[in-house]
Amino acid sequence: MKGFSLVELMVAVTIVTVVTGGAMVAATRFGDNQKLSQARDQLVSTLRLARNYAKTAQVPELGAFKYVEVSIGTDGVVRAAAQPGDEELLERDVTNPEIGLTTLDSESVKFSPYLGKLLSEVSGNVSPKGSDYNYRITLHAKSNVGDTLTINISAGGIIDGR
Repeated sequence: MKGFSLVELMVAVTIVTVVTGGAMVAATRFGDNQKLSQARDQLVSTLRLARNYAKTAQVPELGAFKYVEVSIGTDGVVRAAAQPGDEELLERDVTNPEIGLTTLDSESVKFSPYLGKLLSEVSGNVSPKGSDYNYRITLHAKSNVGDTLTINISAGGIIDGR
């Protein structure tokens, strides 16, 4: 007799199904990681642009320019404004609906003019952050709980998005 038995065909179909299922999971996970990396790259780029506005003082003439304030919403919208005066410099949506964004600190990021260092403001007084301070932003894929990327901004204003 020539041909395949029913058992041999069922084994072959089972093997193909398992391999295809594994490939689909890997492809989905790869797509999620790409979206996460893209969101991180956009956020780092936007933060660096805001810091460069502060370092080069490329802001509208406001008189006593104190700093560039960057606020990051949980919706992924990043806004940078020159202070005082709240003159908007940029606004970008850096995530998509599949990416979540959380910040360790509830306050906004403030970059000093000319140096780009992080500042804190207490009762209207602006001063540099302590040298051990780090502002942390975490991006996470909503579909894969374990997939996260972190962006750190040091007190010196260095933005690390690795």
